[in-house]
Amino acid sequence: MYAPKVFVCMIGVLLIFSASLWTISGSFVLALFDTFVCAIILQVGYFIGVLVLIAREKPQRAPETSGRGVVEFEQTAEKAIKPSEQGTF
Repeated sequence: MYAPKVFVCMIGVLLIFSASLWTISGSFVLALFDTFVCAIILQVGYFIGVLVLIAREKPQRAPETSGRGVVEFEQTAEKAIKPSEQGTF
């Protein structure tokens, strides 16, 4: 689920929660405080959910090298013309 959709849904839940709590309790301050606490709980739950998804993800392994690059470099270096082997012009 994408973050913007989560935030829109969270705001919708908080509005319904605060309206129903205000209707039940009759206290606007209590409804506002409880809605704030509910928002914090929702954010913590979302954060833990993301951490769980990251922990479950298998780590991506780098492709293993066969070592050919090192061997090819050494063979090329051996075949290279050395300055002492060059003839003088």
